[in-house]
Amino acid sequence: MMQSTAYQQALLDRIDALEERQDEIKKIITKNYTAAHKVLPKKKSTIFIVPINSEYTTMTEPMGGVAAGTYKDAVVLYLAEDFDKDALAYTVAHEYHHLILQDRPEYQMNKLLDSVIVEGKADAFADRVLKNVKAPWDEPMDDTTIKHVAKLIQTGEATYEDLVGGSPQKDIPRWSNYNLGHDILDHYFKLHPDSKIEEWSFKGEADLLKGYKYQKLLQ
Repeated sequence: MMQSTAYQQALLDRIDALEERQDEIKKIITKNYTAAHKVLPKKKSTIFIVPINSEYTTMTEPMGGVAAGTYKDAVVLYLAEDFDKDALAYTVAHEYHHLILQDRPEYQMNKLLDSVIVEGKADAFADRVLKNVKAPWDEPMDDTTIKHVAKLIQTGEATYEDLVGGSPQKDIPRWSNYNLGHDILDHYFKLHPDSKIEEWSFKGEADLLKGYKYQKLLQ
């Protein structure tokens, strides 16, 4: 999303629009970053604000005009000019948790299940930091679909792109990795209602999946 765009004037207009909202953007980021930092402190990180290219605006519309990427000590926030303030707040908290995990030497993203677990944790963290704000993808999958997605992960038929963007051919809904991760974390919280954020944030796959209804399919 940092590549050049064929819609240069639209990008310039978007930059102008976002600059007009610069104080508002900084206020949202600072407030929610600070709230996240109080729960799980981090020594260093940098946040980049990037106006999104027109080629990707339709992709971010369901996400309130916000997209993001996390890279070790940096978060890149891609914004449309009409971004939703709650979506930006949620994204800041969600991506902050990714930063925390990437500080750990055991952090890995080698298989699809890693993505599922990491996204589930980040959503659980954001849900607790923001309280009344929900992710745009907060639409639970039915149990039949969860089982189907888990099976495709186990067989290797699902790709990361399938889970994020959805695949009608494979009957995989969009944002399946988030929804499956959410379901796994909900299972863990039901068994461990008193578990603190600093505990479950660093739990491994085996601990989180123990007793989960599709544990055998996923491990």
